[in-house]
Amino acid sequence: MRTFWVWAGTMVVLGILATSANAGDGVKPQEVFDRLKTLAGDWKAEVHGHGPEAAPGAVSYKITGGGKVIMETLFPGTDHEMVSMYYVDGDTVRMTHYCAAGNQPRLKLDSRNSTSDKYVFVFEGGSNLDPE
Repeated sequence: MRTFWVWAGTMVVLGILATSANAGDGVKPQEVFDRLKTLAGDWKAEVHGHGPEAAPGAVSYKITGGGKVIMETLFPGTDHEMVSMYYVDGDTVRMTHYCAAGNQPRLKLDSRNSTSDKYVFVFEGGSNLDPE
């Protein structure tokens, strides 16, 4: 099992497979998606965001939909299991998170503010939630 960290509730993937950063140069969505696909498999995670200390957790990545969708499963096999689906949509990467809280936030890659070692996703709506 490989290890990385997750900020619970935000579902932002950061610092993955770090390479040299080109701050401000932005990223190409298909390259981001292809790189995220390399996460396929099971990972141990440090989960931050629910108290002062990191809690142990797990996350799994599976390539599905003919290679066009990445399914991220947080806390697999638990009562708190959540799924996020990543896919390329035109000139961006989108993600929908199916939260244990019963909401479904939608995020979009901010290509301009992302770098090769930090992918920034911004909120663009959702269901069953109040963005305020």
